[in-house]
Amino acid sequence: MFLVHFEVNTVYAVFQDLSVESKDLSKHILEKLRSENVPLSLHKRIKNFFNDNKALDSNFERQKNYISTLRTYIDVVSTTKRKNVYYLNLYVLPKDINLKYNEGEEPKSIIKKIDKLSLNIYKLYDSLVGNKDIRLKSLQIANGSTFLDLELSFYLEELNKLHDHLLNYKRTLKDKIICSDKDVGIMVDSLNELEDDPLKRYQFVKVAHQQDLIVFVYSLLNFLEEERINYFKRHFLYSKLKNVLSKVNNYLLKISTSTHIKKEVITFKSLQKFFNRYKNSKEVQKNQRIYNILELIFSNQLKEGAFISKSIDMTKMFEKVVENTLQSIYKDNLFIGNETSSIDGVEPHKSDLNKINHLLETQDTNKPLVEQFPDFIIKDDSNIYHIVDAKYKLKEYLLKDRTMFWQVLVYSKLFNQHIEDHNLIKKIIIFAEHSEVDLDHANTIAINNAETIQIEKCDWYYNEMVFDSKIGFIGMKTLSQLS
Repeated sequence: MFLVHFEVNTVYAVFQDLSVESKDLSKHILEKLRSENVPLSLHKRIKNFFNDNKALDSNFERQKNYISTLRTYIDVVSTTKRKNVYYLNLYVLPKDINLKYNEGEEPKSIIKKIDKLSLNIYKLYDSLVGNKDIRLKSLQIANGSTFLDLELSFYLEELNKLHDHLLNYKRTLKDKIICSDKDVGIMVDSLNELEDDPLKRYQFVKVAHQQDLIVFVYSLLNFLEEERINYFKRHFLYSKLKNVLSKVNNYLLKISTSTHIKKEVITFKSLQKFFNRYKNSKEVQKNQRIYNILELIFSNQLKEGAFISKSIDMTKMFEKVVENTLQSIYKDNLFIGNETSSIDGVEPHKSDLNKINHLLETQDTNKPLVEQFPDFIIKDDSNIYHIVDAKYKLKEYLLKDRTMFWQVLVYSKLFNQHIEDHNLIKKIIIFAEHSEVDLDHANTIAINNAETIQIEKCDWYYNEMVFDSKIGFIGMKTLSQLS
Protein backbone atom coordinates (compact mmCIF):
# COMPACT_ATOMS: atom_id res chain seq x y z
CA MET A 1 0.00 0.00 0.00
CA PHE A 2 1.22 3.50 -0.80
CA LEU A 3 -0.88 6.61 -0.23
CA VAL A 4 0.03 10.32 -0.11
CA HIS A 5 -2.42 13.07 0.77
CA PHE A 6 -1.95 16.82 1.33
CA GLU A 7 -4.38 18.90 3.36
CA VAL A 8 -3.98 22.51 4.53
CA ASN A 9 -0.49 22.33 6.08
CA THR A 10 -0.02 18.57 6.52
CA VAL A 11 1.44 15.89 4.26
CA TYR A 12 0.20 12.36 5.01
CA ALA A 13 2.09 9.32 3.71
CA VAL A 14 1.07 5.69 4.28
CA PHE A 15 3.08 2.69 3.08
CA GLN A 16 4.21 -0.80 4.03
CA ASP A 17 7.62 -2.34 4.48
CA LEU A 18 8.95 -4.12 1.39
CA SER A 19 7.16 -1.65 -0.86
CA VAL A 20 9.03 -0.27 -3.85
CA GLU A 21 8.28 3.24 -2.62
CA SER A 22 10.12 2.75 0.68
CA LYS A 23 13.44 2.53 -1.17
CA ASP A 24 13.17 6.19 -2.11
CA LEU A 25 10.20 7.44 -0.17
CA SER A 26 10.85 11.18 -0.52
CA LYS A 27 10.95 10.88 -4.32
CA HIS A 28 7.57 9.15 -4.46
CA ILE A 29 6.00 11.56 -1.97
CA LEU A 30 7.15 14.53 -4.01
CA GLU A 31 5.81 12.97 -7.21
CA LYS A 32 2.41 12.59 -5.59
CA LEU A 33 2.51 16.24 -4.45
CA ARG A 34 3.14 17.65 -7.92
CA SER A 35 -0.57 18.20 -8.47
CA GLU A 36 -0.94 19.92 -5.09
CA ASN A 37 -0.40 23.61 -4.46
CA VAL A 38 2.63 23.31 -2.18
CA PRO A 39 5.74 25.54 -2.24
CA LEU A 40 8.92 24.22 -3.81
CA SER A 41 10.74 24.81 -0.54
CA LEU A 42 8.53 22.15 1.08
CA HIS A 43 9.73 19.60 -1.48
CA LYS A 44 13.30 20.40 -0.57
CA ARG A 45 12.67 20.12 3.16
CA ILE A 46 11.00 16.71 2.76
CA LYS A 47 13.92 15.45 0.71
CA ASN A 48 16.41 16.80 3.25
CA PHE A 49 14.47 15.18 6.07
CA PHE A 50 14.89 11.71 4.60
CA ASN A 51 18.53 12.38 3.76
CA ASP A 52 19.19 13.48 7.33
CA ASN A 53 17.35 10.57 8.95
CA LYS A 54 19.37 7.56 7.90
CA ALA A 55 17.81 5.57 10.73
CA LEU A 56 14.65 5.38 8.67
CA ASP A 57 16.53 3.84 5.77
CA SER A 58 18.08 1.20 8.02
CA ASN A 59 14.65 0.32 9.41
CA PHE A 60 13.32 -0.24 5.91
CA GLU A 61 16.37 -2.24 4.93
CA ARG A 62 16.22 -4.53 7.95
CA GLN A 63 12.47 -5.00 7.43
CA LYS A 64 12.07 -5.19 11.17
CA ASN A 65 10.60 -2.11 12.74
CA TYR A 66 7.03 -1.00 12.36
CA ILE A 67 6.85 2.76 12.81
CA SER A 68 3.39 3.49 14.12
CA THR A 69 3.51 7.17 13.31
CA LEU A 70 6.17 9.76 12.76
CA ARG A 71 4.96 13.34 12.90
CA THR A 72 7.61 15.69 11.63
CA TYR A 73 7.87 19.44 11.96
CA ILE A 74 8.90 21.10 8.69
CA ASP A 75 9.54 24.83 8.75
CA VAL A 76 9.24 26.68 5.44
CA VAL A 77 10.04 30.38 5.04
CA SER A 78 8.43 31.97 1.98
CA THR A 79 9.79 34.88 -0.08
CA THR A 80 7.65 37.28 1.94
CA LYS A 81 9.60 36.31 5.09
CA ARG A 82 6.41 34.89 6.56
CA LYS A 83 6.85 31.70 8.50
CA ASN A 84 4.71 28.75 7.42
CA VAL A 85 4.69 25.53 9.43
CA TYR A 86 4.07 22.20 7.74
CA TYR A 87 3.77 18.72 9.21
CA LEU A 88 4.77 15.41 7.70
CA ASN A 89 2.86 12.39 9.04
CA LEU A 90 4.20 8.95 8.16
CA TYR A 91 2.40 5.69 8.82
CA VAL A 92 4.34 2.50 8.14
CA LEU A 93 2.25 -0.65 8.31
CA PRO A 94 3.62 -4.10 9.23
CA LYS A 95 4.78 -6.10 6.24
CA ASP A 96 2.75 -9.18 7.24
CA ILE A 97 -0.64 -7.45 6.89
CA ASN A 98 -2.87 -7.88 3.85
CA LEU A 99 -4.97 -4.76 4.13
CA LYS A 100 -8.49 -4.75 2.70
CA TYR A 101 -10.03 -1.32 2.05
CA ASN A 102 -12.08 0.59 -0.52
CA GLU A 103 -9.55 2.18 -2.88
CA GLY A 104 -12.21 4.59 -4.11
CA GLU A 105 -12.70 6.06 -0.63
CA GLU A 106 -11.52 9.60 0.19
CA PRO A 107 -7.79 9.58 1.12
CA LYS A 108 -8.34 11.50 4.36
CA SER A 109 -10.94 8.94 5.45
CA ILE A 110 -8.52 6.07 4.74
CA ILE A 111 -5.75 7.83 6.67
CA LYS A 112 -8.00 8.26 9.72
CA LYS A 113 -8.64 4.51 9.69
CA ILE A 114 -4.92 3.83 9.25
CA ASP A 115 -4.24 6.00 12.30
CA LYS A 116 -6.79 4.01 14.28
CA LEU A 117 -5.34 0.71 13.11
CA SER A 118 -1.82 1.83 14.04
CA LEU A 119 -2.96 2.88 17.48
CA ASN A 120 -4.66 -0.47 18.07
CA ILE A 121 -1.52 -2.38 17.03
CA TYR A 122 0.48 -0.08 19.31
CA LYS A 123 -1.80 -1.00 22.22
CA LEU A 124 -1.61 -4.71 21.45
CA TYR A 125 2.17 -4.52 21.41
CA ASP A 126 2.21 -2.60 24.68
CA SER A 127 0.02 -5.22 26.37
CA LEU A 128 2.00 -8.12 24.95
CA VAL A 129 5.47 -6.86 25.82
CA GLY A 130 4.27 -5.65 29.22
CA ASN A 131 5.65 -2.10 29.19
CA LYS A 132 9.22 -3.38 29.02
CA ASP A 133 10.07 -1.31 25.98
CA ILE A 134 11.46 2.01 27.24
CA ARG A 135 10.52 3.74 23.99
CA LEU A 136 6.85 3.39 24.92
CA LYS A 137 7.20 5.10 28.31
CA SER A 138 6.73 8.63 26.97
CA LEU A 139 3.15 7.96 25.86
CA GLN A 140 1.00 6.11 28.34
CA ILE A 141 -1.96 4.36 26.77
CA ALA A 142 -4.96 6.55 27.50
CA ASN A 143 -8.51 6.93 26.28
CA GLY A 144 -8.62 8.07 22.69
CA SER A 145 -8.97 6.75 19.20
CA THR A 146 -5.97 8.43 17.53
CA PHE A 147 -2.33 9.16 18.22
CA LEU A 148 -3.27 12.83 18.40
CA ASP A 149 -5.56 11.99 21.34
CA LEU A 150 -2.69 10.24 23.08
CA GLU A 151 -0.35 13.15 22.53
CA LEU A 152 -2.90 15.64 23.82
CA SER A 153 -3.51 13.44 26.89
CA PHE A 154 0.24 13.40 27.46
CA TYR A 155 0.39 17.21 27.53
CA LEU A 156 -2.66 17.47 29.79
CA GLU A 157 -1.21 15.05 32.29
CA GLU A 158 2.27 16.56 32.36
CA LEU A 159 1.10 20.20 32.51
CA ASN A 160 -1.22 19.38 35.41
CA LYS A 161 1.73 17.74 37.19
CA LEU A 162 3.78 20.85 36.49
CA HIS A 163 1.12 23.08 38.08
CA ASP A 164 0.92 20.85 41.18
CA HIS A 165 4.67 20.95 41.70
CA LEU A 166 4.80 24.71 41.16
CA LEU A 167 2.31 25.12 44.00
CA ASN A 168 4.95 23.62 46.27
CA TYR A 169 8.10 24.95 44.68
CA LYS A 170 11.15 25.42 46.92
CA ARG A 171 12.90 28.75 47.20
CA THR A 172 16.65 28.68 47.05
CA LEU A 173 17.35 32.02 48.75
CA LYS A 174 15.57 33.62 51.71
CA ASP A 175 15.86 37.07 53.29
CA LYS A 176 19.52 37.88 53.95
CA ILE A 177 21.18 40.01 56.58
CA ILE A 178 23.76 42.30 54.98
CA CYS A 179 26.03 45.07 56.23
CA SER A 180 25.85 48.28 54.16
CA ASP A 181 26.37 52.03 54.34
CA LYS A 182 23.13 52.56 52.37
CA ASP A 183 19.47 52.07 53.22
CA VAL A 184 18.68 48.97 51.14
CA GLY A 185 16.50 46.99 53.52
CA ILE A 186 14.91 46.79 56.97
CA MET A 187 17.25 47.73 59.84
CA VAL A 188 18.15 45.05 62.40
CA ASP A 189 18.22 47.21 65.53
CA SER A 190 19.52 44.55 67.89
CA LEU A 191 22.68 44.13 65.75
CA ASN A 192 23.17 47.82 65.03
CA GLU A 193 23.26 48.58 68.78
CA LEU A 194 26.41 46.45 69.00
CA GLU A 195 28.09 48.04 65.95
CA ASP A 196 30.27 51.10 66.70
CA ASP A 197 30.88 52.08 63.06
CA PRO A 198 27.85 54.08 61.80
CA LEU A 199 28.76 53.19 58.18
CA LYS A 200 28.11 49.52 58.93
CA ARG A 201 24.40 49.08 59.28
CA TYR A 202 22.87 45.61 59.45
CA GLN A 203 19.71 45.20 57.37
CA PHE A 204 17.29 42.51 56.15
CA VAL A 205 17.26 42.38 52.34
CA LYS A 206 14.71 40.50 50.27
CA VAL A 207 16.41 38.70 47.39
CA ALA A 208 14.69 37.68 44.15
CA HIS A 209 14.31 34.01 44.96
CA GLN A 210 12.59 32.39 41.95
CA GLN A 211 13.68 34.42 38.93
CA ASP A 212 15.54 31.59 37.17
CA LEU A 213 12.74 29.13 37.77
CA ILE A 214 10.11 31.50 36.39
CA VAL A 215 12.09 32.36 33.25
CA PHE A 216 12.86 28.69 32.70
CA VAL A 217 9.23 27.52 32.94
CA TYR A 218 7.63 30.55 31.28
CA SER A 219 9.94 30.49 28.26
CA LEU A 220 9.51 26.77 27.66
CA LEU A 221 5.72 26.91 27.94
CA ASN A 222 5.57 29.75 25.43
CA PHE A 223 7.73 27.76 23.06
CA LEU A 224 5.55 24.69 23.59
CA GLU A 225 2.39 26.67 22.86
CA GLU A 226 3.75 28.25 19.70
CA GLU A 227 5.33 25.14 18.24
CA ARG A 228 3.00 22.36 19.34
CA ILE A 229 -0.11 23.23 21.37
CA ASN A 230 -1.50 25.32 18.52
CA TYR A 231 -1.47 22.20 16.37
CA PHE A 232 -4.51 20.97 18.37
CA LYS A 233 -6.74 23.94 17.53
CA ARG A 234 -9.28 21.73 15.75
CA HIS A 235 -9.28 19.11 18.50
CA PHE A 236 -12.36 18.99 20.73
CA LEU A 237 -10.12 19.06 23.85
CA TYR A 238 -8.10 22.07 22.72
CA SER A 239 -9.88 24.46 25.13
CA LYS A 240 -9.12 22.11 28.03
CA LEU A 241 -5.47 22.05 27.08
CA LYS A 242 -5.36 25.84 26.82
CA ASN A 243 -7.01 26.17 30.25
CA VAL A 244 -4.29 24.06 31.88
CA LEU A 245 -1.62 26.11 30.14
CA SER A 246 -3.26 29.36 31.31
CA LYS A 247 -3.53 28.00 34.84
CA VAL A 248 0.22 27.42 34.95
CA ASN A 249 1.03 30.81 33.43
CA ASN A 250 -1.31 32.62 35.84
CA TYR A 251 0.41 31.01 38.78
CA LEU A 252 3.79 32.12 37.44
CA LEU A 253 2.44 35.68 37.39
CA LYS A 254 1.38 35.40 41.03
CA ILE A 255 4.78 34.34 42.28
CA SER A 256 6.76 36.82 40.19
CA THR A 257 7.16 40.47 39.37
CA SER A 258 7.03 42.20 36.01
CA THR A 259 10.83 42.10 35.81
CA HIS A 260 10.98 38.39 36.50
CA ILE A 261 8.37 37.13 34.06
CA LYS A 262 10.21 37.41 30.81
CA LYS A 263 10.43 35.15 27.81
CA GLU A 264 13.71 34.02 26.38
CA VAL A 265 13.78 33.29 22.67
CA ILE A 266 14.12 29.54 22.08
CA THR A 267 14.56 27.69 18.80
CA PHE A 268 14.86 23.98 18.09
CA LYS A 269 18.58 24.42 17.64
CA SER A 270 19.03 26.28 20.93
CA LEU A 271 16.63 24.10 22.95
CA GLN A 272 19.26 21.74 24.35
CA LYS A 273 21.60 24.63 25.25
CA PHE A 274 18.71 26.30 27.06
CA PHE A 275 18.13 23.18 29.17
CA ASN A 276 21.84 22.75 29.88
CA ARG A 277 22.19 26.36 31.04
CA TYR A 278 19.26 26.32 33.45
CA LYS A 279 20.05 22.84 34.74
CA ASN A 280 22.93 24.42 36.68
CA SER A 281 20.76 27.10 38.24
CA LYS A 282 20.40 26.67 42.02
CA GLU A 283 16.73 27.53 41.87
CA VAL A 284 16.02 24.96 39.15
CA GLN A 285 18.22 22.35 40.84
CA LYS A 286 16.20 22.69 44.01
CA ASN A 287 13.03 22.01 42.00
CA GLN A 288 14.25 18.92 40.18
CA ARG A 289 10.77 17.49 39.63
CA ILE A 290 9.72 20.60 37.71
CA TYR A 291 12.84 20.31 35.57
CA ASN A 292 12.19 16.59 34.96
CA ILE A 293 8.60 17.18 33.83
CA LEU A 294 9.65 19.79 31.28
CA GLU A 295 12.58 17.68 30.13
CA LEU A 296 10.21 14.72 29.60
CA ILE A 297 7.86 16.84 27.49
CA PHE A 298 10.59 18.22 25.29
CA SER A 299 12.85 15.18 25.04
CA ASN A 300 10.01 12.91 23.97
CA GLN A 301 7.76 15.27 22.06
CA LEU A 302 9.74 18.18 20.71
CA LYS A 303 13.02 16.94 19.37
CA GLU A 304 14.36 18.97 16.52
CA GLY A 305 12.83 17.68 13.30
CA ALA A 306 10.35 15.20 14.76
CA PHE A 307 7.53 15.40 17.28
CA ILE A 308 6.61 11.76 17.59
CA SER A 309 8.63 8.80 16.48
CA LYS A 310 7.38 5.56 17.92
CA SER A 311 8.75 2.30 16.59
CA ILE A 312 7.30 -1.07 17.45
CA ASP A 313 9.71 -3.97 17.15
CA MET A 314 7.64 -6.46 15.18
CA THR A 315 10.32 -9.13 15.62
CA LYS A 316 9.84 -8.94 19.38
CA MET A 317 6.07 -8.98 18.99
CA PHE A 318 6.16 -12.01 16.69
CA GLU A 319 8.50 -13.90 19.03
CA LYS A 320 6.15 -13.21 21.94
CA VAL A 321 3.16 -14.53 20.00
CA VAL A 322 5.12 -17.69 19.17
CA GLU A 323 6.28 -18.02 22.78
CA ASN A 324 2.74 -17.83 24.16
CA THR A 325 1.54 -20.44 21.69
CA LEU A 326 4.41 -22.85 22.43
CA GLN A 327 3.97 -22.32 26.18
CA SER A 328 0.31 -23.35 26.00
CA ILE A 329 1.28 -26.65 24.33
CA TYR A 330 4.68 -27.68 25.71
CA LYS A 331 4.48 -26.01 29.14
CA ASP A 332 7.42 -27.14 31.35
CA ASN A 333 9.20 -28.70 28.38
CA LEU A 334 9.69 -25.26 26.82
CA PHE A 335 12.89 -23.27 27.44
CA ILE A 336 13.30 -19.66 26.28
CA GLY A 337 16.55 -17.99 25.31
CA ASN A 338 17.02 -14.62 26.96
CA GLU A 339 20.14 -12.91 25.61
CA THR A 340 20.32 -10.45 28.51
CA SER A 341 20.50 -13.18 31.16
CA SER A 342 20.21 -16.91 30.49
CA ILE A 343 18.05 -19.68 29.11
CA ASP A 344 14.86 -19.68 31.17
CA GLY A 345 12.79 -22.71 32.17
CA VAL A 346 12.31 -25.28 34.88
CA GLU A 347 15.14 -26.82 36.90
CA PRO A 348 17.31 -28.82 36.75
CA HIS A 349 17.22 -28.66 32.95
CA LYS A 350 17.56 -24.87 32.95
CA SER A 351 20.93 -25.04 34.74
CA ASP A 352 22.08 -27.91 32.52
CA LEU A 353 21.33 -25.92 29.37
CA ASN A 354 23.15 -22.85 30.67
CA LYS A 355 26.23 -24.95 31.37
CA ILE A 356 26.48 -26.23 27.81
CA ASN A 357 25.45 -23.11 25.85
CA HIS A 358 29.08 -22.03 25.31
CA LEU A 359 30.24 -22.07 21.72
CA LEU A 360 33.97 -21.61 22.42
CA GLU A 361 36.24 -23.02 25.07
CA THR A 362 38.34 -20.37 26.82
CA GLN A 363 41.74 -20.69 28.49
CA ASP A 364 41.31 -17.43 30.38
CA THR A 365 38.86 -17.80 33.25
CA ASN A 366 38.64 -14.00 33.58
CA LYS A 367 37.13 -13.61 30.13
CA PRO A 368 33.40 -14.22 29.63
CA LEU A 369 32.43 -17.25 27.58
CA VAL A 370 30.63 -16.88 24.25
CA GLU A 371 27.08 -17.88 25.12
CA GLN A 372 24.37 -19.01 22.71
CA PHE A 373 20.66 -18.33 23.20
CA PRO A 374 18.24 -20.04 20.82
CA ASP A 375 14.77 -18.50 20.68
CA PHE A 376 13.18 -21.70 21.99
CA ILE A 377 14.26 -25.17 23.07
CA ILE A 378 11.76 -28.00 23.53
CA LYS A 379 12.76 -31.05 25.55
CA ASP A 380 11.17 -34.41 24.83
CA ASP A 381 10.92 -37.58 26.95
CA SER A 382 14.17 -38.90 25.43
CA ASN A 383 16.12 -35.87 26.70
CA ILE A 384 16.53 -34.54 23.18
CA TYR A 385 16.48 -30.76 22.89
CA HIS A 386 14.65 -29.65 19.75
CA ILE A 387 15.43 -26.19 18.37
CA VAL A 388 12.72 -23.70 17.37
CA ASP A 389 13.65 -20.34 15.87
CA ALA A 390 11.08 -17.57 15.27
CA LYS A 391 11.79 -15.38 12.24
CA TYR A 392 9.66 -12.34 11.45
CA LYS A 393 10.03 -12.94 7.72
CA LEU A 394 7.54 -13.69 4.99
CA LYS A 395 7.82 -16.99 3.14
CA GLU A 396 9.20 -15.43 -0.04
CA TYR A 397 12.14 -13.92 1.86
CA LEU A 398 13.14 -16.89 4.01
CA LEU A 399 15.82 -18.30 1.74
CA LYS A 400 17.55 -14.93 1.44
CA ASP A 401 18.83 -15.17 5.04
CA ARG A 402 21.55 -17.83 5.18
CA THR A 403 22.48 -17.13 8.81
CA MET A 404 19.21 -18.48 10.21
CA PHE A 405 19.99 -21.94 8.80
CA TRP A 406 23.46 -21.85 10.30
CA GLN A 407 21.99 -20.87 13.67
CA VAL A 408 19.54 -23.76 13.98
CA LEU A 409 22.19 -26.26 12.87
CA VAL A 410 24.75 -24.96 15.40
CA TYR A 411 22.14 -24.89 18.19
CA SER A 412 20.97 -28.42 17.42
CA LYS A 413 24.54 -29.75 17.68
CA LEU A 414 25.54 -27.64 20.69
CA PHE A 415 22.63 -28.72 22.90
CA ASN A 416 22.59 -32.35 21.77
CA GLN A 417 26.22 -33.37 21.77
CA HIS A 418 25.27 -36.85 22.94
CA ILE A 419 23.06 -37.46 19.89
CA GLU A 420 24.68 -39.00 16.83
CA ASP A 421 21.62 -39.30 14.59
CA HIS A 422 20.69 -35.67 13.83
CA ASN A 423 17.42 -36.73 12.27
CA LEU A 424 16.19 -37.27 15.83
CA ILE A 425 16.61 -33.54 16.54
CA LYS A 426 13.84 -31.35 15.19
CA LYS A 427 15.06 -28.07 13.73
CA ILE A 428 12.10 -25.77 13.18
CA ILE A 429 11.87 -22.23 11.75
CA ILE A 430 8.57 -20.42 12.39
CA PHE A 431 7.96 -17.60 9.93
CA ALA A 432 5.36 -14.84 9.61
CA GLU A 433 2.27 -15.47 7.53
CA HIS A 434 0.07 -12.70 6.15
CA SER A 435 -2.77 -11.55 8.40
CA GLU A 436 -5.94 -10.44 6.63
CA VAL A 437 -7.11 -7.12 8.10
CA ASP A 438 -10.25 -5.25 7.09
CA LEU A 439 -9.54 -1.55 7.58
CA ASP A 440 -13.22 -0.80 8.25
CA HIS A 441 -13.01 -3.03 11.33
CA ALA A 442 -9.62 -1.96 12.71
CA ASN A 443 -10.99 -2.00 16.26
CA THR A 444 -11.48 -5.79 16.11
CA ILE A 445 -7.85 -6.80 15.56
CA ALA A 446 -6.25 -8.93 18.26
CA ILE A 447 -3.13 -10.92 19.02
CA ASN A 448 -3.29 -14.27 17.26
CA ASN A 449 -3.71 -16.91 19.95
CA ALA A 450 -6.06 -19.23 18.10
CA GLU A 451 -3.42 -21.20 16.23
CA THR A 452 -1.41 -24.08 17.64
CA ILE A 453 2.15 -25.05 16.81
CA GLN A 454 3.18 -28.68 16.79
CA ILE A 455 6.80 -29.26 15.91
CA GLU A 456 5.86 -32.74 14.70
CA LYS A 457 3.80 -31.21 11.88
CA CYS A 458 5.54 -28.72 9.59
CA ASP A 459 4.23 -27.00 6.47
CA TRP A 460 7.27 -28.22 4.49
CA TYR A 461 10.88 -29.34 4.95
CA TYR A 462 14.30 -28.74 3.42
CA ASN A 463 16.98 -31.41 3.51
CA GLU A 464 20.22 -30.05 4.91
CA MET A 465 23.56 -31.44 3.77
CA VAL A 466 25.73 -30.96 6.87
CA PHE A 467 24.26 -33.47 9.34
CA ASP A 468 22.13 -35.32 6.79
CA SER A 469 18.89 -34.24 8.44
CA LYS A 470 16.13 -31.76 7.62
CA ILE A 471 14.83 -28.34 8.64
CA GLY A 472 11.09 -27.80 9.03
CA PHE A 473 9.05 -24.62 8.42
CA ILE A 474 5.82 -23.54 10.09
CA GLY A 475 3.82 -20.42 9.21
CA MET A 476 2.26 -18.30 11.99
CA LYS A 477 0.15 -15.13 11.92
CA THR A 478 0.94 -12.29 14.31
CA LEU A 479 -2.52 -10.72 14.28
CA SER A 480 -6.07 -11.96 13.87
CA GLN A 481 -9.38 -10.17 13.32
CA LEU A 482 -12.35 -11.03 15.44
CA SER A 483 -15.51 -11.83 13.50
